[in-house]
Parts: sequence; C-alpha cells; structure tokens
Amino acid sequence: MRLTIDRFEGDYAVVVDDDENTYNVDRKLFIDNKEGDTVYLAYGMLETIDSSDEVDELVNKLFED
Repeated sequence: MRLTIDRFEGDYAVVVDDDENTYNVDRKLFIDNKEGDTVYLAYGMLETIDSSDEVDELVNKLFED
C-alpha cells in the first residue's frame, strides 16, 4: 500500500492512501521521514494466523484513530 505523509500531529503521522483515505499512524514508524514523503506499507507474517478476522483486527489496530 502506498501512503503519503500529509502531516504530523502529536504522536501521530497523518497519512493518505491513493484513494484519499486518511489514517493516523504512530509517528514512531516514520522517524526518518518528513511531510510529503511517499512510503510503502508492506507486512509479512512471521507465524500463521488462524483466521482472516484476526488479520483484519491486526490491520485495524495499526490504523486506529
């Protein structure tokens, strides 16, 4: 997923995806980045997760407001 860093607000980076959806993401993930940078979100699984519901839950936690 391609994201652009729109701005930083407190402990969060506000990022925008290609569909103009915005997400508040923990700023610690973007220590070396600045506003306007494009970053790519990729995730891998280190162990098998039993259901797609668990995957959805983990992804939603990443993008909590």
